[in-house]
Amino acid sequence: MPSPKPKPKTIQVSFRDVVNRRAFLRIPPEAKIRLAHKAGAPWSEVNTAAQLSPEQQDVVKRPERTVVLHGGTGLGKSMMAGLEAAIAAMVPYQRVAFMGDVYDHVGKEFRYTYLFFAHLFKGHKAAFVRFVYRHQQNYHDYEVSTIWGSHVGGLSLDHAQGNKALGEFIHWLVLCEGSQISIRTLNTRILRAADRALHRRPNCTSDVRETGYIRAYTTPDQMEGAAAELVDTAKARTKMELERLHYGRVPFAETFYFLEAESTMNPQFSVNAMEARRQTMDKHTFGEVYQGKASPASGLIYKFERASHVVPFPAARKGAEMRLGVGFDTGAVFACSLVGLDKQKRLWSLAEVYEKKVGIETCCTKVREMLRAVELH
Repeated sequence: MPSPKPKPKTIQVSFRDVVNRRAFLRIPPEAKIRLAHKAGAPWSEVNTAAQLSPEQQDVVKRPERTVVLHGGTGLGKSMMAGLEAAIAAMVPYQRVAFMGDVYDHVGKEFRYTYLFFAHLFKGHKAAFVRFVYRHQQNYHDYEVSTIWGSHVGGLSLDHAQGNKALGEFIHWLVLCEGSQISIRTLNTRILRAADRALHRRPNCTSDVRETGYIRAYTTPDQMEGAAAELVDTAKARTKMELERLHYGRVPFAETFYFLEAESTMNPQFSVNAMEARRQTMDKHTFGEVYQGKASPASGLIYKFERASHVVPFPAARKGAEMRLGVGFDTGAVFACSLVGLDKQKRLWSLAEVYEKKVGIETCCTKVREMLRAVELH
């Protein structure tokens, strides 16, 4: 008979171990929601009895390291970002930061972290070393420092103080209006601050702790900015199958979750107001503002009709300018387009090549064949 399985080893951890940084806490999803409601979330000025909707709760519970939410206006993105940051700071010795292009973006989301602690501790300042929220035209000061060693700050990326903070490690990072933060700033400064929190600690049996979180809840601005870059990178890695990066399916450092959500995720938002805007706005703008659907600034795809869209190029080509555009997608896809500009400054699409999973020599051969076909070699 097979020998019985050994009993798992029991390790006792005390709160003193957490305080002395020999262990760390993870707040369970349901406990997050109980904390949120105890602190009065979502702090609605219209309905003081309002609570988080089931959809909002699902976002707050997400365990992935990086979560991007493209949401419509009025959905409660700033509230959820501020709430999650505050809950993260309930764990001892956490460094939480709100980062935005300008202080106006930062203050809007930090305000909800301030409200969380103000309601939860009912004004008892003994829980804080420093507790301040000053959001004025020419003066901004956002800080919550607790007696259990956690710190929450709000910083602007266009100030030296914000740049200095990015040189340090951050356990929980909120990108305020992430669609307005540049891709270069994301890749060269922001991600490294979160990555530093993942460093392995002495005497730790696992490779990394589950920390270095990134949250970007924003209304999309076409397909620009740091939030869209995070999504595009994840889509490229998974060939559009983002569920492959959900918690438990890859190492924690790689976990990612993305959601597009309408304004009506917030039950307080007026459906009639949204439908009225649907009648007056073009569908791409409406999709971004109310449905969280990013649309490209150019290159929109329309239904192709040969009879309408294909006409002969003018016979008199002399003096016409020609341009050859080539695009690669990490070696998986090759595309090339030949465009002519006539004397009336009209653009003509003359020919194109599109190939998947072929070598560079094959791509060059296809381009030469295309040029021969239009007698331009």
